[in-house]
Amino acid sequence: MKTLGYPAARPVRLPVGLVARLPEGPSLDPAAATRQSTIG
Repeated sequence: MKTLGYPAARPVRLPVGLVARLPEGPSLDPAAATRQSTIG
């Protein structure tokens, strides 16, 4: 976590069953990440 800029943060272990539910796919599109959301 130190590498990401959170030196005092402690990682939390997650159950394998929960991690397995996370979708896999392509990485986030940098252009889409900078666009403002129109929802909300």
